[in-house]
Amino acid sequence: MSTNRFNLNKHSIIVHITLFFLIMLIVSNLLIYKGYTIKKQEQIDIQTHKYLSALFKSHKNIIKRELEKTPQPPFLENNSFEIIKEIQKTIDGSEVKLQFQVKKPPRPPRHVIEITKEDLNHQLNTYDMQIAELSIKDIQRYGKLIAYEDDWRLYSYAGHNYFHFFDKHREFLLKDMVSRKSKEKEILLLTMILNIVFISFYMFLLNRLTPLNALKENIHRFSKGDLDIDTSTKGKDEISDVANEFNNAIIQIRELTESRNLFLRNIMHEFKTPITRGFIIADMLEGHKYHNNLKKAFERLEYLLSELARLEMFTSNNVTLNKRKIEVHNIIDNTLEILLLDKGSILIEDNTLEPLNINVDLELFSIAIKNLIDNAIKYGEEIPTIILNANEITIKSKGKELEKPLCEYFKPFNRNYESCSHSLGLGLYIVHSILKAHEFSLEYQYEEGENLFTILFK
Repeated sequence: MSTNRFNLNKHSIIVHITLFFLIMLIVSNLLIYKGYTIKKQEQIDIQTHKYLSALFKSHKNIIKRELEKTPQPPFLENNSFEIIKEIQKTIDGSEVKLQFQVKKPPRPPRHVIEITKEDLNHQLNTYDMQIAELSIKDIQRYGKLIAYEDDWRLYSYAGHNYFHFFDKHREFLLKDMVSRKSKEKEILLLTMILNIVFISFYMFLLNRLTPLNALKENIHRFSKGDLDIDTSTKGKDEISDVANEFNNAIIQIRELTESRNLFLRNIMHEFKTPITRGFIIADMLEGHKYHNNLKKAFERLEYLLSELARLEMFTSNNVTLNKRKIEVHNIIDNTLEILLLDKGSILIEDNTLEPLNINVDLELFSIAIKNLIDNAIKYGEEIPTIILNANEITIKSKGKELEKPLCEYFKPFNRNYESCSHSLGLGLYIVHSILKAHEFSLEYQYEEGENLFTILFK
């Protein structure tokens, strides 16, 4: 899964789900391994107890059987020792002292019982065991050591258990005739199946959450003013319901925006014709006492119409930038031409060591500079100053400090800074929109009675 599919952070639902499944996967595998280890040890204890018990019981049965076959050695009668004592008394009566020694009966010889392989196998068969045909060296070489103690070893080979018992006098290698298949393959298979189930369910959840990530991207595009998006889905879950409802809202907003834009275009088109006729009539009344007043009225209407045209352009996101590298002094010259001002109307303080070139749309960026200079002239108390630095342009003017934070003046039709008698309150809104389209920023400072509006390029 690529990181481009999900832009994750530590608070993301995807991260939480991933951590949950990762922990569950580790815990489940540890539990299976631990349970298998405990169960295996229990089985080994049971088997070794069985082998030791079978071995000792077989020996005991053989010895008991051999002892039953062997006759008991003769012993002295119970009164033999008493007769010897009576003779001793008779002799003492005649005051004759004799010393003699009564010999104990001889100890019966120790009976040695030999246990043959056939006898032991006969006994072990009752426990499903026998003496192994393999040598101890072979089982040590080819078998798998399962468990061991000081006097025994337990091996596994060819599907059977082999029990090697040894002490100072004896050594046996017993074969368990019952087939003992290893459970490791079954446990490994079970673990793999469980892991596949967990991973499959995890991938299923991620797939179900994919529309949520797509919805997030579309909402981000919508916040940037892109109305040409479609979030509709064919799903029936809650995420699909939210995406479809959001898509319905986008459709309604798109229709309202198109209606508003169409209305503004029609209004501006209808206004252009009477304004043009008004200018013609005003020119025809040249020399009349109302000539200047009439011309100013139509100029005012033309200005308001151009403001509305810019407002429609930025609110409808119809801004197309034609960027190119331009020297900043050329931008200032173009701005002054728009304002119908000469260079003597402003002060320029150039602090750059080399010509400052910026990648901008000349027409739009000139309008942004023009609005800032126009506001500085209208509301300033002295000639404004343009300060050029390596990565910024500052327009400085003496005047009153802004009453509210700068972001409040980025709203359209804000007349707190731009009065109704001068404009519609769109100057800073248009400046902010143009700079935002260029990925520049605007900052404001008030120092020593001067307003400083700074355009940052980086």
